[in-house]
Amino acid sequence: MLKNIFALCLCFGLCFGAFDEEASLFQALDLQESGKLREARDLYLVLYDETKKREYLKESILLGSLFEQPKIVLSYIKDYQALTRNQWDMEISKVLLDVYMKTGDVSNALKTAKKIQAKEDSPEIHNILGVIYLTQGDKKKAISEFEWLYETLGTQESLQKLLILLEENNQYARAVELLDSYLAENPCESEFCQKALQFYAKGLQTQKIEALLKKRYENEPNIQNAQSLITLYTFRQKYKEALEIASLYPFDPQLLIGLYVGAKDYKNASKSAFEIYNNTKNSLYLCYGYLYQFETIQKTDVQQIKKLLNDMQQAVSLLEKDSVLNLQQREFAIFYNFLGYILIDYEFDIAKGIQYANKALQIEPNESAYLDSLAWGYYKQKQCAKAKEIFQKIPQDQRENDQDILKHSQALQSCD
Repeated sequence: MLKNIFALCLCFGLCFGAFDEEASLFQALDLQESGKLREARDLYLVLYDETKKREYLKESILLGSLFEQPKIVLSYIKDYQALTRNQWDMEISKVLLDVYMKTGDVSNALKTAKKIQAKEDSPEIHNILGVIYLTQGDKKKAISEFEWLYETLGTQESLQKLLILLEENNQYARAVELLDSYLAENPCESEFCQKALQFYAKGLQTQKIEALLKKRYENEPNIQNAQSLITLYTFRQKYKEALEIASLYPFDPQLLIGLYVGAKDYKNASKSAFEIYNNTKNSLYLCYGYLYQFETIQKTDVQQIKKLLNDMQQAVSLLEKDSVLNLQQREFAIFYNFLGYILIDYEFDIAKGIQYANKALQIEPNESAYLDSLAWGYYKQKQCAKAKEIFQKIPQDQRENDQDILKHSQALQSCD
């Protein structure tokens, strides 16, 4: 065992004098305080070997549980239980429960959890019991535990677990009732709000939450309630309503850009992106500014398209110098594809456009829009077989439902 090996390593130093328990204890405490848990654990084992005091064995178990393999911890716990004749110890019992959970020993985990609950009825133990019952497939008992948790804590996390279980157990009405009650009193914070909206959407009840959040915002028009209502409006694609509220508060300009794009207000989306660039000199927003600007100009104005293309190429070059590619891969793919498609579609430089499309595909190989651009480039070069081969990689539902891809599909059919 590790304790015997460690003891042998210390033998040379210890054999020249009596074992100094106090000095060794202070050394163990120093190691523990400095974060050297393994060394501290080993020294507690030496202390136990030398003194046979069970408190040292206990301390080694508590420390070992933080890093040691569960089966090794379990062997030390059995030694401790034999030493104490199974006398109850809350700390050791909690470590034992953790070991059973980690090793998948659900039966013993449940027995141990119930013993702990009888002595200490805490939210933590109810949460563990809920997980154990779920593992056993006993959803009724799991729901009971998570209901206790929510009633006691009233947190988003506990409510979220309970909602999922109630829905799975065909208690959707009860789940909605709890969610209604929670949102009537608490803000709909971003991540939780998205999940709540999806939950309501399953029951086609998004109008209900809209009315609830709107009423709360009207009663208390603050930034937190505004954020909740904006999230709801964005989910329901009511971008104009979201913009009306967002414009009243100092939200991150990126939020406004997203809302402008959702509302297809590309003029203001482009303007906002350029403003962010002017304030931050982050060339990512310069690229987005030109991307949105393209949507505002006449597609037949070739000279203006050429100017924008040149501006965009310079912006992307600047972004390449300023950025680490791996940190903004998706954005680079978007911009490369944009440049490639314009070069191909307007036949400014089809070969160069194909190069850009391939660069986008190196980042996102299965993106339909990028495959479409590449196939369109080969079509423009009269390489019909190659164009069709690339085009077949696009999922059929997108070939049939995306208007631009459908148009290209029809053109390819007559390409020989």
